[in-house]
Amino acid sequence: MTRFIVVGLGAIGGTIAARLHQSGHEVLGVATGAHAAAIATDGLLVKDPEEHLRCRLRVTHSLAAAAAKADDIVIVATKSQDTASVLRSLPSPDIPVTMAQNGIANESEALRWSARVEGMVVMSPCVYLQPGMVIQHACRPFGVLDVGAFPGGVSEVSRTVADALTAAGYLSRPVPNVTAWKTAKLLTNLGNAVEVVCGPQTRGGPLTRRLEDEAEAVLDASGIERVGSQEAAERAALLRAVEVDGQRRPGGSVWQSAWRNADTEVDYLNGEIVRLARQAGREAPANAIVQALTHQVTSGRIAIGSVPEQEVLSMVVR
Repeated sequence: MTRFIVVGLGAIGGTIAARLHQSGHEVLGVATGAHAAAIATDGLLVKDPEEHLRCRLRVTHSLAAAAAKADDIVIVATKSQDTASVLRSLPSPDIPVTMAQNGIANESEALRWSARVEGMVVMSPCVYLQPGMVIQHACRPFGVLDVGAFPGGVSEVSRTVADALTAAGYLSRPVPNVTAWKTAKLLTNLGNAVEVVCGPQTRGGPLTRRLEDEAEAVLDASGIERVGSQEAAERAALLRAVEVDGQRRPGGSVWQSAWRNADTEVDYLNGEIVRLARQAGREAPANAIVQALTHQVTSGRIAIGSVPEQEVLSMVVR
């Protein structure tokens, strides 16, 4: 049986590792700091709407220490800013890596170290706020995690990962155009930073729509293919987010990182739109402002969720 090495045991990596382990797969987790220590001592506590599961995962401190082999599959679930530091220790380019991350930059980055790269479209409402515990705000299916080879096509690894995730309680299928799906997902992630700057209650409002409209124009100008919004929405609608212990999911991935005083992936979400715009000789002022304000939050210069949405919108039109 394939061994899965899951690097990064936060909201997404922790729940994927736990569900694969729960369904009988061999899993080795890679984590650091207080989170790793808590898992090594007490296991990983996974809360979902129906149960609290204490998963006794094997855990090590680095990908190098995991001693990965060509018949293993590495699932990278760190934030995008950590991709390079993680994969530099991959012992061989023959080891397949699956990038379970937001954004569209990780797969091309991973080709520097692996010749067998897969992308994963991640839709799973999870939370990681304290060491040793992750919360999954969904019953079966626990998420929609489609997989495909990069830069295109479907490989045997795509099928193996999709089959394993399906057996673990997710909706997962191999897709030949995974980057087009991940690009569509990127558009929905642009509101993550709005939660950090203006508060979770403002996500989906005028500022979020401005970010998405601006990004659509940039993607069109850059000639970047993406799945249509209706098709992407229909796939996402297969997943239902629900309360856990009477609590709704407090915020998305960027908000969770900011709440933990950790680095966020905003540079690979809103910042990716800014990069593509500049590359095409354009500007993306709304995404650039939200990116900059998110950095001000994480540096402690402004409080999380403290900037009125209308104030940010007024900055864009000056």
